[in-house]
Order: sequence, then C-alpha cells, then structure tokens
Amino acid sequence: MLRKITSCVLTLFIMASLCVTVSARSEYQMKSCTAYTGDITVDGDIDELWNYVEWIPVTNLKAGDWVDDTSITPADYAALNCKVMWNGADTLYILFDVKDKVVTTSQPVDTWRMDSVEFYVDEDNSREGTIQDDASQTRILAEAGEASSDHWVSAAKLTDTGYVVEVAYKYFNVAVKDGTVSGFDLQVNDDANDDGNREACLGWCDVDDSASGSNEKWGEIKFSSTTVESFIPVAEEAAEAAEEAAPVTDESAAPAQTAAQTSDTASAFAVLALVSASAYIAVKKFRSSN
Repeated sequence: MLRKITSCVLTLFIMASLCVTVSARSEYQMKSCTAYTGDITVDGDIDELWNYVEWIPVTNLKAGDWVDDTSITPADYAALNCKVMWNGADTLYILFDVKDKVVTTSQPVDTWRMDSVEFYVDEDNSREGTIQDDASQTRILAEAGEASSDHWVSAAKLTDTGYVVEVAYKYFNVAVKDGTVSGFDLQVNDDANDDGNREACLGWCDVDDSASGSNEKWGEIKFSSTTVESFIPVAEEAAEAAEEAAPVTDESAAPAQTAAQTSDTASAFAVLALVSASAYIAVKKFRSSN
C-alpha cells in the first residue's frame, strides 16, 4: 500500500515540475543529466524502478513544417519526457514517454517524417563536430514494436495518450564507469496530421536541427554509481509522512466537503514531502559532481 502511495506522490510532484513552456528557436544551452544505477527489463512495460528517476523534459521546437507558424501552440503537437538509467556495467537505459493525440499510421519514404523518437550518443564526448566512430544517431518508430541492432534493443508500445519507447544501448567503444561523461541528446518527430509530413520536431539540447550532422550542440550524460534503489527509502518516508500528516476526518461532516478537505490537505503535504526527496537527489548529484 505504501509503495503505491509513494508512486502516486512521486507522480504528483514530478508532473508539477514538468509545467514548462515549449521553447521555439531558443538559444543553445548546454544541459546535463545523470544516469543512476539500476536494472530494468526493456519490454515497453514501465518497471517500478523508473518511478524513482527524474524526468528530462524535451522542449526545444527546432524543426518541422510548423516551426515558424505563430498560430501553432504546444497543445497542437506531441510532447516528450524521458528518463535515463544504467546497469552499472556497459548499458544505458532510456525511457521515452510521448504524449501524442494522433500517432502516425502512414508510411512515408523518409522515416524521420513519421512519429518517432531519437537518441544521440557520443561515447567519449569528443564533440568533433561530425558524427564519427563512437558517436551515433538512432531513430525508433512509434509503431516499431520490438527492434534491435548491433548495439541496442528497443520496445515500443502504444498507450491511451500516445506511446512509450524503452531502449537499452550497449557501449562499444568506451568503458563506462562512475563519473564517465558522454555527449547525449534526445528528440521526438511528430507527424501531427498523419499526412506523411513532420509538422514538429522537438530536441533536448539541439535548437536548430543540427544534431544529426554535428555533435557540437548535444548535451551531456554523466554516469553515477549511486543506485536508484537508494532513493526509495527517502521517497517512502516522504509518502509516509504525508499520509500521517493528513487529518482524521469527522464522519459527521458533509461527505463532499470532507473528501475535498482530505484531498487538498493530502496533496499539499505530498508536494511538501516530495520537495525533501527531490532535494535529496539534488544533493546526491552535487556530491557526485565534486
């Protein structure tokens, strides 16, 4: 029961933190994320361990037929949030959660025009300008199901709100260890009208659609030996504190009023409690970077 409450509380806090505005043609800014240690099964079903990993919002509108159309709003095209983790050895896990009202069913010649996600990895973070031996771009279609290549496997599944994709990317040129930093970027392509054209393309760090030809404007991913499981006790303590802080309701009160008061109070304590859990993760990040 507590684990379910913890998951719900985490979802409330994380979703609140994702209230960001999609940026159109913004200036390039280096971003970084951290992959903590954990192991999951890549099957398109989201493992519980993902609940304790922070979301990475992908918000730079950088290309597509709608990129310069001022009448278009973020509500008109797909939204992407991601999470990362690694197995402590040689494999990077990526979770893509795409909210998309219309998932592409047409089959254009160019797959980048279809609903799909992409990830970019520059294993040694060389930033040489061009994508060379240890740097790669990988695209996975929304309706790909299970797919694989020499260095990665993936699983895509449609959802009620769009689709999810899980990826396991195996490093082949760099020995990954605690503190390793690689070039990294994320992307979603959206055929919003199901007409065989890409109406919108969002990137994590890339702002001018140059990621496929150059790694100079990618972000960075840092690998940490800190385990994702170490965050669970803090999150559960926060959830337990929120549950205990909720007031005992007066059974004689009007049912609707009582339910509303309980819900509002519990939500408030949940958010406050999760701030402490989020701060704990932030401290972990700070310590691992120094």
